[in-house]
Amino acid sequence: RRASEYYFLLLAMVWGGQWLTLSNHFVSMLVSFEILSITGYLLVNFGFDQRSAEGSLKYFLFGAAATALMIYGASMLYGLTGTLDFASSRMAEQLADADRNLTLIAGLALMAGFLFKIAAAPFHFWAPDVYESLPWPMLALFSTVPKFAGLAALLKVLLSLHAFGLSPVNWTIALGAVATLTLIAGNFAALWQQDTRRLMAWSSVAQSGFMLISLASLSATTGRFLVFYMAAFAAGNFLTVHGLALLEKRTGSGRIDAYAGQGMGSVWSSVALTLGL
Repeated sequence: RRASEYYFLLLAMVWGGQWLTLSNHFVSMLVSFEILSITGYLLVNFGFDQRSAEGSLKYFLFGAAATALMIYGASMLYGLTGTLDFASSRMAEQLADADRNLTLIAGLALMAGFLFKIAAAPFHFWAPDVYESLPWPMLALFSTVPKFAGLAALLKVLLSLHAFGLSPVNWTIALGAVATLTLIAGNFAALWQQDTRRLMAWSSVAQSGFMLISLASLSATTGRFLVFYMAAFAAGNFLTVHGLALLEKRTGSGRIDAYAGQGMGSVWSSVALTLGL
């Protein structure tokens, strides 16, 4: 149903992600962030049932709160630096002399939107319910496109906040704490999951923690390492989703215990799943 709208929203999400990655100005960043988010809210509800509606509503409410914090942080940084161009040297120069507490509050509020988009703690609670309501192709999209675009934009913003090492705030410690919390939450919560979609959701949270570790260094090689990990994650993620989708189609169940003994009858899906994992 509604195939033309479906593909239009898919293209709009990818376009929003590309624009977010290319943004060097807070206004264009926020507009592209909203394009990415709003298309996501609509696509989650494309199942047209109660579970999809519930997932879409939770995603929307979390996203609205995170976006509000993000805009508040950007406005505070504008007040501190007098510029909305976060790639400019002026912002770095002004931040070097800015008040430490105000810079910390503004930076954390700005980061909230990105942490929501990449499903990182403590803004990750929407992920299990949203992923559970998605078909497998959409799950593969949601676990890669918004995450990669959000991480790329976050890296540029953090390098600006870092101000070439002159920032009064040690952003390496802040990012390290977020990465540690995300890793713990994602990996340990995954241990108790029996539904494959919820397992993939918590896996996505944990993967965000690994990628945030590379961001925490804030060095010249951070972007290169991040892209390498993204490529490996995307390949593994698509293989895993493909294997799980085939097994679910064969068994008619999305529960892990339903796949017992399926390796002999579903050789290729099992191989894809094993390689992906």
